[in-house]
Amino acid sequence: MKKLILFIAFLPALTFAQNAKQLLDAGRAKISTGDFNGAITVLSRSLGLEPKNAGAFYFRGVAKSSLKQYDEAINDFNSAISINPKYYLAYHDRGLAKASQNKYKDAIADLDKSIALKPDFADGYYNRGHVKAGMGDKKGAITDLTKAIALNPKIPEAYFYRGALYMDFKFFNSAIADFNHLLALRPQDAYGFYLKGVAEYATLKFKPSLGDLNRSLQIDPQNPDAYNGRGLTKYALKDKAGACADFTKANQLGSKNAAENLAKFCR
Repeated sequence: MKKLILFIAFLPALTFAQNAKQLLDAGRAKISTGDFNGAITVLSRSLGLEPKNAGAFYFRGVAKSSLKQYDEAINDFNSAISINPKYYLAYHDRGLAKASQNKYKDAIADLDKSIALKPDFADGYYNRGHVKAGMGDKKGAITDLTKAIALNPKIPEAYFYRGALYMDFKFFNSAIADFNHLLALRPQDAYGFYLKGVAEYATLKFKPSLGDLNRSLQIDPQNPDAYNGRGLTKYALKDKAGACADFTKANQLGSKNAAENLAKFCR
């Protein structure tokens, strides 16, 4: 009889832990569907049952960050880290929340810590590269994006941002290679086709440039910069009428450079 009484005494604790876990899982599911307010409610209930659960604090912080409640999110990430100082995801997401507040140095420190805890964390390198680019450290950004790609060659955004940075340095052939990788992973990326077309124009590859700018405008016919870029390419291919039609369309859509090109090439 004594053993039976002891077993029954443990039942409330088992049920308590199970309910907290179920609520945590439900909160994660709500985050995955975009119901961030619902996730916060459910995860708060989970924490009411199990107040030392680092995962519940972390995921509630993720939901709050998604709602741009950055200060509250950072508080939750702080709590997750105080419970589990090796929670690399909490450092990572706290860094992103700080970056969203333009606290770039603090963000880099958190992302450094996240990567130190998990050196094969591709998203950590990708996001640190993104933050470095925002700080103006373009070479550092390229280094981090290159590391992210080495760890996970299927992050399309890494190719996009590294390609754009290569263009800033006028490394156009490297940019074209990155945009090719991007478009293999995301074949409906209108802006990727646009940037690839611009890089090809810069390297005098006018026919490929025209093809990529055509494709960009098929996907997104409201991009004024793509019309302006295609106008320049058509002009280089001796199609003045087509170029001027594109400059006119770009100007109508609000391109900053189209009026200048109309005056320069279409008199």
